[in-house]
Amino acid sequence: MSEPPSDSFVPVDDDLLALDLARDLRARVRQRLLERFEAGGRLIGVPPDRLRGAVGGDHALAEICARSIREAARRLAAERLAMRQLGCRLVARHDPAFPRLLRSIPDPPLLLRVRGRLPAAPGGGSHAALAIVGSRRPTSRGRRWAASFARAFVESGFHVVSGGARGIDAVAHRAALEVDGPTCSVLGSGLARPYPPEHASLFDSIVESGGCVLSEYPMDTGPRPTLFPRRNRIVSGLSVGVLVVEAAARSGALITARLAVEEQGREALALPGRLDDSNAAGCLRMIREGWAALVRSPEEALESLEGAPALVAADLTGRGGAR
Repeated sequence: MSEPPSDSFVPVDDDLLALDLARDLRARVRQRLLERFEAGGRLIGVPPDRLRGAVGGDHALAEICARSIREAARRLAAERLAMRQLGCRLVARHDPAFPRLLRSIPDPPLLLRVRGRLPAAPGGGSHAALAIVGSRRPTSRGRRWAASFARAFVESGFHVVSGGARGIDAVAHRAALEVDGPTCSVLGSGLARPYPPEHASLFDSIVESGGCVLSEYPMDTGPRPTLFPRRNRIVSGLSVGVLVVEAAARSGALITARLAVEEQGREALALPGRLDDSNAAGCLRMIREGWAALVRSPEEALESLEGAPALVAADLTGRGGAR
C-alpha cells in the first residue's frame, strides 16, 4: 500500500510534541493531558492551577506536570532539528497516515518518528504487514528459514516487519531487500542513535528501498533494556501475525508473540525445531501451550493467516498488488 505524499502528514503541534517528550509522566496522566490538548487546551506555559482539572484536582501532580512539560518544551528545537537532519517525519496517532492496526492496540504510541514509508497506510492496497522475530544468535538453519519465509512473504504481497536486532531480525530485513520488497524496522532507541550501531547501513538500505525505520522514542534516546519490550508491542501491533524463528524458552521474541495474541488479537506462528536444541525451546513451548500455529513452510504460514481477524479488520486482504 502506498504511503501518502510527505506533505499530507498532519503537522504536529508543539504542545503535542512536548507532551510526548515529557517521558517522566505516567501513562494515565499523559492520557488526561492529551484529552485536554485534544479538547483545544494548551499545555506549554500553562500554570499548574489551570492543569489541576485535567489531573483530578491534585495540585502537587499539576505542579509536576507543568514542570515536566516546561522542561520538555526546551528540547523541542533540538528534537525537530534532529528529525530534519535525518529526513524524519512525525506521525501522530490521530493522523490518517498512522497505521490503523497499530492504532487499534491497547497502548498505541502517541507519536512515531519515521524515516521512509509506513507499512499498511489506510486507503486500500496490498501491503498488510507480517512480523518475523527470533534469536539474536540463530543457527545456520534458522537463518536459512528466516530468509526463505521473508522472501516468500514479500512475494505474496506482505510488508515484513521486525526489530532491526542482530540475528533473525536482520536476516529477515535483508532477505526482504533481496527481492526488492518493503520492510519496516522498529527500533528500541531513538532514530539518531540506531541500535545496534553496525546495522546503520542496513537501516539506510531499508529506507532507500521504500521501506521505513521508525521509533516512538525521542531522537537522541540511547538503547536501554527497558525500552525493547515497549518496542516489541509496535512490531506486533503493525502486523497481522508474528512468526517466531528460533527462540529460547525465555526471549524477547516470545514476549512479542504473546503480546500479539493476548493483547492485540493477532496470530502467532512458530517453526518447530529439534527437541535437544535450546534455540527451539521457545517455539516448541508456543506450540505445546496451544497459542501458536505450527508452520513448516511459507505456504502453511499464509494458510494459517487466511481469515485472521486483524487481516480482515484492516481491509487489507487484497495481497499481491503492485509494490
